[in-house]
Amino acid sequence: MLAYLTIFSVFVFTVVMSAAIGFLFYQVIYKFSPSTAIKNVLGAGLTVLISCIMTKLLLLGAWYFYVATSGVAFIFYVVFIVLSGNELFNFRNNHKN
Repeated sequence: MLAYLTIFSVFVFTVVMSAAIGFLFYQVIYKFSPSTAIKNVLGAGLTVLISCIMTKLLLLGAWYFYVATSGVAFIFYVVFIVLSGNELFNFRNNHKN
C-alpha cells in the first residue's frame, strides 16, 4: 500500500511541477512574442518535455507513465492559462453589447 502512495505522490509532483514550469515559460514568452500560437505551442512543448524528463529521472520508466504524466500535465497547463485570464482564453469579455 505504501508503494502505491509513493508512486501516486511522485506522479502528482511531476505533473504539477512540469505544468508550472511550462506556464512560467509561457508567461516569460508572453512579453516577448507577438504570436499567441507560438506562445501556446512553446509552453505546451516545454510542459510535455519537462514531464518526460522528470518521469525518467524519478525512475518511472514504463511507457504508460510517460503518457499519463504528459497528458495530465498538459491539461493542468491549459487550466493554468485559462485561470490566468490572458486574451486568448478570456471568455468573460467576449460578449459585449
